[in-house]
Formats: sequence, structure tokens, C-alpha cells
Amino acid sequence: MATDNYISFFDARELLALNLGMKPSNEEFWMWCFVGKKDGGIDAYYSKEYFNNETAEWNQDWRSACVMWWPEGKSLCDYADMVEDFFFLHNDIEEFQPQERYRTGNELLRRWSPIVGGEKAQKLIQKYSSECPMGQSQEDKARSPMMSNYYFGAEATWKNGLGGIYPLQDVIAVEKFLRMDESQALTVANVGAGSETIIEPKQKASSKLGNQQAAILKVIKAKQFNPMAIPDGEKGTIKLICVREYDELFKADTAFDRAWKAGIMTLWKMENHESYAHRGK
Repeated sequence: MATDNYISFFDARELLALNLGMKPSNEEFWMWCFVGKKDGGIDAYYSKEYFNNETAEWNQDWRSACVMWWPEGKSLCDYADMVEDFFFLHNDIEEFQPQERYRTGNELLRRWSPIVGGEKAQKLIQKYSSECPMGQSQEDKARSPMMSNYYFGAEATWKNGLGGIYPLQDVIAVEKFLRMDESQALTVANVGAGSETIIEPKQKASSKLGNQQAAILKVIKAKQFNPMAIPDGEKGTIKLICVREYDELFKADTAFDRAWKAGIMTLWKMENHESYAHRGK
């Protein structure tokens, strides 16, 4: 097979970015190599020179050679960056349509931290990652989906939490379970023992109206809205979350609207808006 049919990892990644509008991480590319072309991934090639062999020739069965070469006590998953040294057939990359996408634990941390904060995001990643959730029943999955980080045939297990890499479909299932809407606002998450409400006000006001206003403001902040410029049409979204998560506070139909009207000029636009504090008011 002519060597000019092969392209480097970096050229392959750029070609994928051009054709699919995506630039995969090393870990995601590594997972496609694990899977192989036959099962919807990518076949990777290496030169035997890479393993200090006398003859330089191309060999598709790179995993067999890796088993002989790998340091004792190490997993294939510990060397995802090795994918940078592999080569790929140009046509394979040109025609590649990924059947599965993957996200690393660190990518999830960047994805969820703006929503729930870095510390809580780490807890969520750890809680919903599993070494082998493939044994979950459908009832278990409906009750609490998990992000799988074990792959049949890879003969290796990624570390849980930030050290893992997870199928994107598992990530999306967990986000839906945690009620993450299209604007990526996480409202409720089960963290540790029991149920913890992320948008629960930090301090309870003394009056019911004050509690209602604090709840509304917390939802506004969870949605990452500017309290002085709430987007048109989003009042209904805020009301829906408040009524769902704070039903004891907002039982009557007029309770939310009354609290909204009472707080719009004082609580949201003045006391709790950071620019107000910056002006020294």
C-alpha cells in the first residue's frame, strides 16, 4: 500500500474540521481508533519504526503491537496522546461519519461550571460517571442515567470523574435528567445524599414576599440573565421554574406576578445588581 495514501493525525483532524465542522479532542480520536472502522470508528496505522523494529512497514493491527510494548501496570487509556503519532488513510477520513461522539471529564467541567459552579460541576461528573453502567436495567436508567466510561473491546477502563471520557449521548441523557434546558440552565441536581436544589436561595427572607423575591432572583441568576435586562418572553420561563421548584411559595396564580411586580424595581435592579454596588450606592 503506497505511503502517500496516508495522512498524519494533525492533517486528519484538520480534514475532519473542514468536512464535519468539528475538531475532535485527542481522547475522542483515540476512542474512534479503539472502535475501528468496522464498528463505526477509524482504522489507525503506524510504522514499525515507531516501536524500534528493524523494518519500516505499515501495519493496521496497532493494538497487538501496543500490548507487547506497553509499560507494565499502564492502560491503553493512559496514553491517548499517542494517537498523535498514528497515520490514517486519506479516504477513510474523507468519508468518516462518526456514529458516536465523546466528551472528556474536563470538557464537561467547562460545559457545566458556568451553570452550577466548578465545585458542584465536579461533584456531578463524579456522581454520574460509572466504570460499567452497561449492566443498568431500563428502570435504573430511567431513575438515574449514568455516563459510561467503559468500552467493550478496548480492554481498558477510563478513570471516573474528570479522568473519564463519556459518550455524548450519555452526557445528554444526564443533562435531561438534571433538567438542563436549551439555554443550558441547570435547575435541580441530585448531589450526594438526598436532593439538593441548585437554585435554592442562600438566605431566607423574613417574609413570604421576600422569600418569593429571593427565589425569583435566584432563578434569574441561574438562567444567567441580566436582572436589569431580562430577555423578552423569558418571564414565563422564570415563572414556570419558580412554580415548579418553589410550589409552597407560589401556590396561587397571582403569587408569582405579585412578587415579580414588587421586586422588579427594588430587589433585582438595585440591591442585588452588581453595578449598583460598584457605584458605591
